[in-house]
Amino acid sequence: MNQSRLVQLGLALLLAWSFLLRAWVATPELSANRFWDERYGLENIRSLLAEAEIRPANGFHPSLSYLPQAALLGASEALHRAAGWEAFAIFRGDGFSPTAYLLCRLLQAVFGTLSIYLTYRIGRRLHSAGVGITAALFLAVIEWHLRQSVIYKPDILLVLTSLLAFLWSLDAWERQTWRAYL
Repeated sequence: MNQSRLVQLGLALLLAWSFLLRAWVATPELSANRFWDERYGLENIRSLLAEAEIRPANGFHPSLSYLPQAALLGASEALHRAAGWEAFAIFRGDGFSPTAYLLCRLLQAVFGTLSIYLTYRIGRRLHSAGVGITAALFLAVIEWHLRQSVIYKPDILLVLTSLLAFLWSLDAWERQTWRAYL
């Protein structure tokens, strides 16, 4: 097996392990009692989905950071209403169901895993595949990154979008075309 395939296999295993670890950490206590900060984004989602109010219910987190979770929860609730499957219901009484917390946290795990992948891509582009995989491994095991990858709040989304912006900036610099800069 050549070095390129070995790096690809290592990256695939790292990303799979990272997502599974984050999903596992995200699943205990699927309620409002586990992470205090999740309430702010969920208040905005409730306002959007239950009351059709576009204005966020609170401004503790950036105003559009709740939209990816809102789309996922809205799709789940639509599936619940269309099929009648209780497992897809996101509202329970005056709060959110365990399904809502699970979906929000799993989307955070996806964002965290994608940020690990982007770290690999940046390291590979700037130095080598070995540097990229090492950087991705370091990010994958940092406790702060793991924790932020399971709490529904905008921190990991900010990390992901910052890495994506940096990668796109590298593209623009290398190509030196007006399209790349756009």
